[in-house]
Amino acid sequence: MSKLFTKFIIISVLFFTINLMVACLDTCPDTLGYYLESVDTKALDVTVEADNTERYFYTDTLRSQVVFETTPLVSFAAKTKIPSLINTAYGCDVGEVLNPIDPSASSLTANRAIYFRSDRTQAVHAFTNLLQEPKIMDFIAFPNELLYDKVSETVLMHQDLIFEKAEYTFYFEWKSRSGVTLTDSVNVFMDLP
Repeated sequence: MSKLFTKFIIISVLFFTINLMVACLDTCPDTLGYYLESVDTKALDVTVEADNTERYFYTDTLRSQVVFETTPLVSFAAKTKIPSLINTAYGCDVGEVLNPIDPSASSLTANRAIYFRSDRTQAVHAFTNLLQEPKIMDFIAFPNELLYDKVSETVLMHQDLIFEKAEYTFYFEWKSRSGVTLTDSVNVFMDLP
């Protein structure tokens, strides 16, 4: 039993040594940073299947939720070359956003009015920045940052809001702290209960 244990220890030390040598000799290509270049935003809806599983899909007609999924398109930039402290099989750090979003400069508008279920006479008028309108701000979840490795969602809580059964165009805008403006628009027919 002790010979087996000794062999196990020797093999483990050998693998550790090889791994350490590869890690010390190799370097990550670079510690990467990235610039936000543009965004791709799509309407996302959901259906519930017979077995109660939810199926999410991109669509041009929203029937059960008001959710938009935004994926940033980026360009990578090398920051510094650093030695890898672990085997490169574990990967290198993706890095940081070099032109991060300024949340106070973002906007979300729609080309049609949005009404409130609690008081149907109240509306947020077309082309109002929904992120700065106190009446509706509590009913919106809007991403304050856009990250390369994360899909961001904008959610309008339609249980509290009324949308006309019509085509809406939603305009999304993010401004980076370096002055880059990222915009996208989505045309979607609203067919909500």
